[in-house]
Amino acid sequence: MVNSLINKKRIKLIVYIVISIFMLITIIPIKTYAQDKMVIELQGANGKPGDEITVNLKLSNNPGVRILGGKISFDRTKLEYASCELKGLEKAKNKDIQYNDKSGNIVFYATAERADAETINDNDTIAEIKLKIKNDATGTAEVKINMEDVAIGINQAITDYEQKNATITIEGTAQTQGNTQNNSEQTNNEQNSQNGNSQNGEQNGENSEENGENSNQNNENNVDSENNEDENNKEQENKEEKQSPTTGDIAVGILIVLVIISAIGITIILIKRKKKK
Repeated sequence: MVNSLINKKRIKLIVYIVISIFMLITIIPIKTYAQDKMVIELQGANGKPGDEITVNLKLSNNPGVRILGGKISFDRTKLEYASCELKGLEKAKNKDIQYNDKSGNIVFYATAERADAETINDNDTIAEIKLKIKNDATGTAEVKINMEDVAIGINQAITDYEQKNATITIEGTAQTQGNTQNNSEQTNNEQNSQNGNSQNGEQNGENSEENGENSNQNNENNVDSENNEDENNKEQENKEEKQSPTTGDIAVGILIVLVIISAIGITIILIKRKKKK
């Protein structure tokens, strides 16, 4: 009976171990596969109307590819093309990026040197796209990526990758409107200043004479007030010197008190001795 129970426990333990190993084998590859998924991302930006902004095309979790090709489109009602440039891609033999004015797309590609050569293993920005925000644009504008060819070799396309578009946030209003308002305000200020200068000149002449007389009176008053302050300060110092006791006075007072206390104590002792006798 004891042996049969021990055998049953061993069988259950073995079954549990087998099940747990099987679960680990099936779950771990799924997690690592999801984490290693290649991402091709356009990074967003912020700007005001009239500003030139940069949208970066970035690779991450790149397992190493031999062919990259795609196109980038943007909202041409709010954005204008400025320039584009490839970055990195040192392992690519052939690479290029161009803007097609007719379609409004930015087309790019990169290919490795040979089938047995090193793969394109960039995990950083591979392209910079500069766009200008139109003066009348508001809200947000989309920049989209569409990969047409991602492969690790000839007829070995990668289909399981993630594409991320970019959103451009447009802040404020058009700079041209702000500039026109500022210019109109400046012209009005200049006209007002010209009209007021002639009147201000006459008034300034009269005011300068009055200010001269007032300054003389103020100087005389300041001299008198300074003299009065000096006399008051001297009187206050003399009073403080008379009123505030010094440390010497305090010490003398303490000695007198001690002498009186000691004299009283001595007399009391003498009186007690006489009574005892």
